[in-house]
Amino acid sequence: MIWRAAFKQVLAGLLLIALLLLLAVTGGVIYLGTTTQGLQLAVRWAEQLAPGELKIGRVEGSLLDRMTLQDIHYHQDGQTLALMRLHLAWSPAELMNGAVHIQALELQQPTLSLPASEPPPTRSASPFPISLPDITLPLALQVDDVQVKAFR
Repeated sequence: MIWRAAFKQVLAGLLLIALLLLLAVTGGVIYLGTTTQGLQLAVRWAEQLAPGELKIGRVEGSLLDRMTLQDIHYHQDGQTLALMRLHLAWSPAELMNGAVHIQALELQQPTLSLPASEPPPTRSASPFPISLPDITLPLALQVDDVQVKAFR
């Protein structure tokens, strides 16, 4: 009988730990997804984990609704992409339906710098017909509004 009481106490303790862990994970996801501070933390992780060098100056909004990133610079293998401002409004709930729904995407002053390339070798044979591969996206994609301002 004593072992039954001890077993119940251990089981209750394990259930309590599991519940507290679940609450902590849920709270962390809510914090990351719905606050500007959570978005800033996610951006800092992206800067550390991205291949190449990613720098993002100012961050506003939330990961699960609308976000604005300013002063974005990305450099890898001699290629550089810079954006003065990126604004994204999307509907993450659509992921449950197997779709990415971007309501608005605005890019201000995107600048792309590529390394100089060598001229292609001359060919005597025609490159046609060209066969493009079939590409299947894992999620449906819907984009309502895209604006690119002052592309350089």
